[in-house]
Amino acid sequence: MVLMELYKKKGQVSLEYLILAAIGLSLILVALISLNSINKKFMKGYDILQFKNDADQLNSAINEVCILGKGNQRNVLIHEDINVIQMGDKVRYVYQNDIKNSVLKKSYCNLGITHLSKGKINIYYNDMLNRISAR
Repeated sequence: MVLMELYKKKGQVSLEYLILAAIGLSLILVALISLNSINKKFMKGYDILQFKNDADQLNSAINEVCILGKGNQRNVLIHEDINVIQMGDKVRYVYQNDIKNSVLKKSYCNLGITHLSKGKINIYYNDMLNRISAR
């Protein structure tokens, strides 16, 4: 009889430890899920900041080409998720083909913009367009 009670107590203690371990693991799981969600939001914000930095870098190269004039060009390395669209005297930088995530900048001369490869853009002073617009 005493031996039977001893086995019941050991079984009860083991069950309690299993329940505590399950509760602890579930709390860790909830924490990991919430941290993953926070990390995704952080990475999206970081990507948008990187996009704005690349747009500013491109705009700076455009201004250099305009200021230096005929015969000048710049090659700029950017992230692959950026599309550069020239619209007259304005240049639109679009992030991940989403027009909501875009920046519109004014250029001060007529440019030529060529996509050389993924992430590499050539910006050049388009003398032919500048001659036509000067007439």
